[in-house]
Amino acid sequence: MNVYCRNIMALLVTILSINGLQAGGVAEASGSWPNEPSGATTIVDCPFSGSLCPGIWDVYNSATYATDASAPLSPGSVLDSFMATNSMTGSGQWGVNLPDVKEVYVGTWWSTNTDFEGYSNNTNKMLFARRPEMDNNFLVWQGLPGQPKTIKWYMQATYDNCGFPGTFGMCYSRGDGTGWFEPNTGANATVTAGSGWHRLEFYLKTSTTKTSRDGIVRWWLDGAMVGNYPAVNLSPGGLQEFQINQAWDGSGSCAWRDSRKSWHHFWDHLHISTGQGTPSADQPAGPPAAPRIAGVTVH
Repeated sequence: MNVYCRNIMALLVTILSINGLQAGGVAEASGSWPNEPSGATTIVDCPFSGSLCPGIWDVYNSATYATDASAPLSPGSVLDSFMATNSMTGSGQWGVNLPDVKEVYVGTWWSTNTDFEGYSNNTNKMLFARRPEMDNNFLVWQGLPGQPKTIKWYMQATYDNCGFPGTFGMCYSRGDGTGWFEPNTGANATVTAGSGWHRLEFYLKTSTTKTSRDGIVRWWLDGAMVGNYPAVNLSPGGLQEFQINQAWDGSGSCAWRDSRKSWHHFWDHLHISTGQGTPSADQPAGPPAAPRIAGVTVH
């Protein structure tokens, strides 16, 4: 390649980089998974293009799809988890079996409809990774009905994680293993209903025992790490299930909603990987945040 061509190529690369279209920018725009651990093994990569992929189970055989050309990774068809007007029950529950995995990474694109108000108990469950006889670990969209809400990580566990800066509850030895990890990196963790598509990612590494505090919980919103807890107790023995599950039928809070409005969680693509990879180092840990205690009840 002559000098003139090399200069032209360099100029093009610079322009593309400025406009977010270089290699990293393409991944960012198309919805790949920038915080997936290196060396991880993909076990599910599903576009939700009108059907579920092999390995995903459907508890009620009720998967419903919506048409959305704006979906960032797999436009055209998205999974629609909804509570219809005049209903107090959800539309489905979907999951993937995990064979006692010690590390799991999940990435997906998510949006809601503008009318989505949210539970009166402030707790809107989204994605689960759990060992059923021991715990529930799940991503929650927490906040008052009709208001912007914050993405947090919850636990309902038979072991302790109390006493960490930036946590609430999770003291099983004192009678209640329910609580949550607050966002603690300073990055934005708040989403308003109907605000478009958002990329959600989380990475979990299980602890050696119920007391060893060598597990990891991390989650990201739109590419930025919003929660980082590198020394926790988490599902010793390994994780056995992933679920897309809003648990809308498990709380009396639905009885207080405006049933004239339907609520929708839309899911564009699901990517799950496991293995012994090293967590991405391109999002450094932030300083612990002071606890922000809110009156939330988990059912």
